[in-house]
This record gives sequence, structure tokens and C-alpha cells, in this order.
Amino acid sequence: MEDDKAEDEKVDLPKKKSLRKRIKSNWHVVIKIIEMSLCIVCIGLIYEPLQNQDIIKGHLHHLGVIYTSFSGYLLIMCVMFTSFLFNEAIGYKTSTMFSICAACLNIITAILIFTDKDHFKSRIFHPNMYLLPLLIGCSVCAFVNGIVYFVDAVFTFKYKRDFGPN
Repeated sequence: MEDDKAEDEKVDLPKKKSLRKRIKSNWHVVIKIIEMSLCIVCIGLIYEPLQNQDIIKGHLHHLGVIYTSFSGYLLIMCVMFTSFLFNEAIGYKTSTMFSICAACLNIITAILIFTDKDHFKSRIFHPNMYLLPLLIGCSVCAFVNGIVYFVDAVFTFKYKRDFGPN
């Protein structure tokens, strides 16, 4: 009976990690949340301006790139985030390639939105002025998201040990 008490006293409870250590050990999940949040903000900012016929008139091919960049990679990031929640391994090469492609697409989208804003201002005598800040905000968020994706690709390749098998 005394041996049982001695064994119970020797049992060490797992130590709680601080928030900083948990974030550091799950950095890739934090980056995915930031990327998803920025994609959602970009979709929210671009929705109203693209409903205006004057902006997409003559630039319908830009519309495909814009929505593919935001909604397509939002879906991909949700799948990757879900796999992290289920402790499924994603190869670092796959994650790096998705991040590089997303970075390129977001930067291209930011440039397209910025040039469409200039065409919009020059075609219409009195444009709806509330649409221009939305376009600029979406362009800035897309550019920032492109940088975040690029940083994600660099960190993923650098810290590949944090990922599952290749």
C-alpha cells in the first residue's frame, strides 16, 4: 500500500506551456490563420466594387484572377488548417509550393486591382467615391497577404522539421 502511494507521488503531471511557447511550436498554424483572415478581408473589400459594372467592364479576365487568388487560396488554407487540427502530416514541399504560388497570385492581383482602379477613375466623370478606397484597401491587403505567403514559404522551407514526411 505504501508502494502505491510512492508511485502516485512520483507521477509528474505535464507542465503547461506558456502562450508564447505554444505559438512558437505551432507557428505554421498561426500563419495560416493570418493568411485566411487576410483572404477574407480581401474578398469583403473587393465584393462591392466588382458589383459595379463600370469597373469590370472590359476587364472580365481580371475578375477571374482576382477571385481565384482570394477564394481559391482561402479554400486551400482551410484544408491545410483542418489537416493541422486533425494532426495529419502535410509535406513541407507541398506547403512551400502552395505558399509560393499564393504569394505570386496575390501580388499579381494587387497590381491588377491597382491598375483597374486607375482605369476606373479615368473612364468615369463622377465615380462612386466610396468604391475607390475599397479598391485601394483590397490592393494593399492583397500585397500584404502576398508578403505573408512569401514569409510562410521561407519559414516552411527553413523549418521543415516542423512538418511531417516529405
